[in-house]
Amino acid sequence: MPTHGIQGTITLFYYRDLEAASAFYESMGFTLEVDLDWWKAFRITDGAYLGLVGGDIVPEDIDSKKAVKLIVVVDDVDAWFNKLKGLGLKLDHQEVYSSSRLNLREFSLSDPEGYSIEFGQFLSPLGV
Repeated sequence: MPTHGIQGTITLFYYRDLEAASAFYESMGFTLEVDLDWWKAFRITDGAYLGLVGGDIVPEDIDSKKAVKLIVVVDDVDAWFNKLKGLGLKLDHQEVYSSSRLNLREFSLSDPEGYSIEFGQFLSPLGV
C-alpha cells in the first residue's frame, strides 16, 4: 500500500492538567510547536508529533483510556536515560534493559497523567 501524501504522525494524549503535562514534555527537551489553552503540539522529530489536549475536550472516562504508549526511537538510549534521570524524572527501572521479545534496549517512565513513554534503541532494523 503506498504511503505517498503522508507527512508524519501525531499521537494524542488527553489531560486534566494540561500545563503540568506540557512542562513535563518540555523538560525532556521536546520542541513546543503549538501552544494554545486547550492544545499543545510537540515536535519529537521531523514528521513525528505529540499532541496534548485539555479543557472541555477531555473525555469524562479519561482514566479508562490509558491503553496508549508513546515510543520514542532514539540513536543512543543510554544518553537519553542519563539525561532524564539527571532531570530527576522518575524512571520505571534503575537502568536501561534489553527487551525479551525484540533486539532492543529500552527504558520507560510515566508522565503526570499515567501515560507510558518508552525510549528504545533498536539494535537491528525494527528489532527483528
